This record gives sequence, structure tokens and C-alpha cells, in this order.
Amino acid sequence: MRMELDRVKSEIRTGNYSFSDHAVKRMIRRSIDRVEVEEAVLRGEIIEEYPDDKYSPSFLIYGV
Repeated sequence: MRMELDRVKSEIRTGNYSFSDHAVKRMIRRSIDRVEVEEAVLRGEIIEEYPDDKYSPSFLIYGV
């Protein structure tokens, strides 16, 4: 999963990413903005991995 996180970080740094409609709704409901998500991914650490997630492998990141 480390390589996948590195790829996600790279996409965030270049601005080459988008949020799903579901993610945007959750962010609005929780008053989380785009910059907070970017910072959490760039500075956070993986605390759980979900290799068999429904659409593709994913992970939970802890970020402050």
C-alpha cells in the first residue's frame, strides 16, 4: 500500500485528482474543506488497509 499512497500524494501535489460526489457530500456534512483533506493525505499515516475494498484497494489515513 505504501506505493499506492505515494502515488496519491503525487497526484495531490500536481492537482491531478478529484473527489467523488459521495466524498464531497461527506466533507460538506462534516465541515471539512479540500485543503484539510490534502494536508491529511500529504502529512498523515496509514492506520488501516482495505486490500479487498469494493472498487479497489484503499486505506484509512490518520492526519491532523
